[in-house]
Amino acid sequence: MKKRNGGFWLAAPAAAGFLVFYFVPFLITIWYSVSFGIGKREFVGWMNYEDLFRNEMFRLAMKNTCRFLLTSVPVVLTLSLLLAIILQRLQKGAKVLRMIYFYPMLIPIASTVLGVQFFWG
Repeated sequence: MKKRNGGFWLAAPAAAGFLVFYFVPFLITIWYSVSFGIGKREFVGWMNYEDLFRNEMFRLAMKNTCRFLLTSVPVVLTLSLLLAIILQRLQKGAKVLRMIYFYPMLIPIASTVLGVQFFWG
């Protein structure tokens, strides 16, 4: 009879990588945010966050960031959708526009392939 934990062993490397490279640094960052400096291990609780939210420059930066997001994201999404609809309906010149759009994405790949072929040909 086969064991049913084969999936566990397949997922274990990914889970270990997640723990090592994401979760542990996240916990360390949380600890640093509630302690006094990086070198000292003195727990100060919410004092760092209180200082942050009392800082006038931080509040101004958050206000500007929210304004930017609330204006730029809808504008960019709307313009992108309209451009996509126009290009989808466009019959004449569609191939040229697709070529203009995709060439910047293809050039790095093609140059890498040519470089590899040249050096290790």
